[in-house]
Amino acid sequence: MYNNKKRYRCTHCGKRGISEEYESIDTYARKTNRYDQHIANETTTKDHSRVAKENDLSYTAVEKAVSQQIDPIIEKRTKDLDDEHVLCLFGQVLKHVMEDR
Repeated sequence: MYNNKKRYRCTHCGKRGISEEYESIDTYARKTNRYDQHIANETTTKDHSRVAKENDLSYTAVEKAVSQQIDPIIEKRTKDLDDEHVLCLFGQVLKHVMEDR
């Protein structure tokens, strides 16, 4: 995907350096936030390596896209929890994982 931004000229001094900005594209991003959401959604039904292969991305790029979408949600939900409660929840998850083996 290529994005040709328009560059505007300052009416006062005549310099050209004022570029268009897009909310969905970070300054140095190679893909949009919407595409990251799409990648994260695909990983709910497929493993990371398959999603990477189908979208011509690296495994690391898929992991990064998923973490960018999930980390804010986890941070928001765990902000009000105290450490003891988090350790209790984590212990329960580990217990279930070990039982499934």
